[in-house]
Amino acid sequence: MEILDYLRPRWRRSDPEVRVAAVREMGSRDQARLETIARSDPNARVRRIAIKKLEDPEQLDGLAQSETDEDLRAFATERAREIRVVVASSDGSPAECEAALARLSDERSLAAIAMTAAHESIRHAALARTTGDRVLRDVVRNAADPMIRRAALARIEDPGILRSIAVGDGRTDLALHALERITDATMLRAVADSRTAPKSVRQRARTLLATSAVERLPMGMKEGRARQLELCLAVERLIGRRDLLGAAEQVRTIELEWAGIAREIEPREDVAQRFQEACDSVLDEAGSLARRRDEAETRRRAVQENLAARTALCERVEGLDDAAAPSTLDDAIAAWHRLEPVSDEQVAALARRFQLGCEKATARRQQRIAREAFEGKLEAVVVEAEALAAALPVPAEKMWQALETRWAAVARSGAETPGAITLRRRLESAREELARRQQEADARRSEAQRQNVRRLEALCARLHDLAGAESFDAKTARRELQMAEAALVDLGPLPPSERRPAWTKRVSELRDELLRRLRQSEELDEWRRWANVAAQEELIRRAEALLESNDPAEGARQLGRLQEEWAAVARAPADKAQSLWERFRSARDELRKRSDAYLAENLEKKRGLCAQVAALAESTAWNETAELIKRLQAEWKEIGPVPTRHAKAVWQEFRAPCDTFFARRKAHFAGLETERRSAATAKTALCEQAEALADSTDWDATTTAMRRLHAEWKASGSLPRAQSDALWHRFRTACDRFFERRSRRHELAQEALVQQARGICDQLDALAATLAGEDAPPPEQTGKAVDEAWAAWLRLEVATLGDAVEKPLAERMHAACQHIVAAQPECLRGTRLDPAATRPRREKLCVRLEKLVDAATETPPEMSLREQALALRDRIATNTIGGQTTSPAQDTAREVERISASWALLGPVLDDDAHALAERFARARDRVQLVTRRFS
Repeated sequence: MEILDYLRPRWRRSDPEVRVAAVREMGSRDQARLETIARSDPNARVRRIAIKKLEDPEQLDGLAQSETDEDLRAFATERAREIRVVVASSDGSPAECEAALARLSDERSLAAIAMTAAHESIRHAALARTTGDRVLRDVVRNAADPMIRRAALARIEDPGILRSIAVGDGRTDLALHALERITDATMLRAVADSRTAPKSVRQRARTLLATSAVERLPMGMKEGRARQLELCLAVERLIGRRDLLGAAEQVRTIELEWAGIAREIEPREDVAQRFQEACDSVLDEAGSLARRRDEAETRRRAVQENLAARTALCERVEGLDDAAAPSTLDDAIAAWHRLEPVSDEQVAALARRFQLGCEKATARRQQRIAREAFEGKLEAVVVEAEALAAALPVPAEKMWQALETRWAAVARSGAETPGAITLRRRLESAREELARRQQEADARRSEAQRQNVRRLEALCARLHDLAGAESFDAKTARRELQMAEAALVDLGPLPPSERRPAWTKRVSELRDELLRRLRQSEELDEWRRWANVAAQEELIRRAEALLESNDPAEGARQLGRLQEEWAAVARAPADKAQSLWERFRSARDELRKRSDAYLAENLEKKRGLCAQVAALAESTAWNETAELIKRLQAEWKEIGPVPTRHAKAVWQEFRAPCDTFFARRKAHFAGLETERRSAATAKTALCEQAEALADSTDWDATTTAMRRLHAEWKASGSLPRAQSDALWHRFRTACDRFFERRSRRHELAQEALVQQARGICDQLDALAATLAGEDAPPPEQTGKAVDEAWAAWLRLEVATLGDAVEKPLAERMHAACQHIVAAQPECLRGTRLDPAATRPRREKLCVRLEKLVDAATETPPEMSLREQALALRDRIATNTIGGQTTSPAQDTAREVERISASWALLGPVLDDDAHALAERFARARDRVQLVTRRFS
């Protein structure tokens, strides 16, 4: 049974796990086989996996009807629903999508199709069949089509759901549309006060609240009852209308208004009774009509579903292949008979179609049974052939010929089928496998013969080498002699070309030769034993001498050497070997006992050192601890050896704390060195910054920067000793240079000013020199250069240098300008030094100075006592408010200074008119100064 089970397809094996793996590997091309498995497999897990892989919803509906497991029945129904939703939402043909949509009725599926369908008509059709307000809210929130969203919103009646849309985080336009459909003031107030609603929605809610408050003005008793009578008459007019459903909608609207008025004004009893009777009449007739329509629609749907189920069963029977189980057809027939009888013209045609499909399915199954029986016989031969091809040892050829004869006899009894072709290929593969194995067996046999020849060759070579070797090993020789004896008993397989007697003779001769050499070696060994007696006695004497000397250190060192030397001469004649060994062993044991005591004492001493050094591993007294550890290491070396089994461990115990301390010490000094190198780098950068600022003239900012650099120098840490003095000297030199320059900054400023003024003079002298040559620049360029030089001169404020410095420079500059004008008289035209432009200004300054002379020489008029008192009061007030007062002579002197400064700004005197005005100006200034000194 196990072999037959192995020969079946994997999805038909007895092991459910194998069937599960096979079903999971199936795909879209195996739909028919998957349906068969889903219907007939005994394991519910296998059927579930097959149902999950089916892609035809009609097949799934059939499975749901015939499945006995309630969970699998629900799973098949859900799987069919999912597939139909996918088909209806796809971009396939509209007919296919409509057909899939028609088979769906649950709200969740319809809403999903309305939100995601590719065809617009399918989306609207699905939405038209969706009725629940909560489902419609999901469509409003998640649909991609704006028209679908608006249509779904228009069908929502529940005010609470409309409010949730208005205050949600969806689109603002949908929220506003939902808000417009809310009439309840409480709901509007909730939207207006919501924190999650958009601002525009909240504002619109407040507007609607205000509007509704205006519209709902207090109604009087008379107006209210009149309106109630109008509503009653309106309902009575709706009785008997053809459009009962429309009339019912109007009645519900009127009832809402009636209820609103009744909350404020109690209606008359007779009017209220008439109104209620009229409303009940209209609503009862509309309800009766709706029920009749629902019943008709239910009957129509039942007929359609019955026809669809019968059509599905016909297609299911027609789709059965020859591999379908008999129960599949029986289930289909049972499902057909379970359907309700329907009086429809299509039922007879479907019945004939179903009967024909059943007959064809039965015929296909019978053909499959016959084909399987034929293929089963062939498969039995193939299985025997495959077993024969894998048998050990490799069978004879005649056994295979018998199998081929049986195959030919079975093959003649039936037609060749695809399965038979496959089995023939398996038979041919088995034949090829058997031939391959026969070839491999022949090759292995030949290889074994060759290896045996090589083995014999190697044995003979070893026998010959051992017999003639200089250093003879008796143990190896005895082993090889045993191998030679075994080879003589059985030489093993040999090729046909080799002769067994020749190999027997060759091995025998080499064995005898090695045997003779072995006997000679044994005789020589006996003589060596007698020679070892003297060597052993010498070793015993040395051991006893070490005991007498009582030197444990020397005994511990010599003990191992004595044992090694004894091992080299341990073989002695039998009559003396035991006595000599007893003497050596006695001396050796005593020597070992003393050595062990000595080594144990050393071990205790070294363990004491280990305890001392262990306490120093975490010390931070780096230099003192390092010296102490070095002293302990020296003591360690002086102690001597310890037992071998403890040597490594106690050394590690001693060395580990030492390594720990020195590693920490190294890391500590490395960290210090790193910090010092970092400090050196930082201080080098500070030196560079100080050197960069040493020649600065921005005194205040640089002074602040220098002080900051000093603070950073102190905070940057200590330096390596090799660099400390050099870097400090470098930094200090740069700082001292700046502060030395800062202390004489006024001198430096005057020196720089003098250098700039001399530069301007040099520039003008050079320009004057070029005018004398052939390459003289044009007058325009010369005038521009002189004008720029004069502007630079004015910016320098040379007058601040004092007369001793300023006067020679001014004279030099004026002389250079005069040389330039003499060489090119027209070069200053249009510039600031143009004599024509400066002449009027010089004349004005002369006039101002001369007026000062006249004013200074006039005799001041005599003042009355009152005028003198007022003048005295003004002077006292001036002294009190503005400080010290000035005399008229001092005011005149300051005015002269201002006029002289304005005269200097006009530049050098360059022509005759300017010279005349200059003399005039000098005379007037001298006169003013003379008069001022006289009256002061």
